[in-house]
Amino acid sequence: MPMDIIETRRERLRQWVKKNGTPQKEKSLFSQLKSTGSFGEKVARRLELKYAMGVGYLDTYIDVEPASATVETVVTKDTSPSRAPYYSWLNEDEMYLVTLYRTTTDRGRNAILKEAELVEKEIQSPTLVRNDP
Repeated sequence: MPMDIIETRRERLRQWVKKNGTPQKEKSLFSQLKSTGSFGEKVARRLELKYAMGVGYLDTYIDVEPASATVETVVTKDTSPSRAPYYSWLNEDEMYLVTLYRTTTDRGRNAILKEAELVEKEIQSPTLVRNDP
């Protein structure tokens, strides 16, 4: 049974620290995050980017292992974060969209989904345009 996202982040951070050590400047933060500190979306994405964990690394369930140990680098619209192999099948635009979706507010997520649904409806039932003389 999968654990909730906060516990997943805590466990993934523990694994990362075990392998890489705790950054000196963030010992207190890492200690809090590994136990009971608030571990939200923004903190998770910031740590993944700052410590080259790969986007989504902290949210990936523990029992999911990458297909390869190689971490791919991709240039997104305004940053160039390292991508974890879990996301290697996404192209640049898809990764940018996922990053926007995951780092915005609930209101932003709803707006993204609503816009995508409108576009999908337009594609499914295109409006015919006539050129009347």
